[in-house]
Amino acid sequence: MAVYGIVLVAGRGERLLPLTSTRPKPLLPLP
Repeated sequence: MAVYGIVLVAGRGERLLPLTSTRPKPLLPLP
């Protein structure tokens, strides 16, 4: 069974640095 979802994001992603230094927040893998 596949589960899909949409994660809405906004802002610069400074709290997620260094993860967001090379890719945008919508493309980050979810744990």
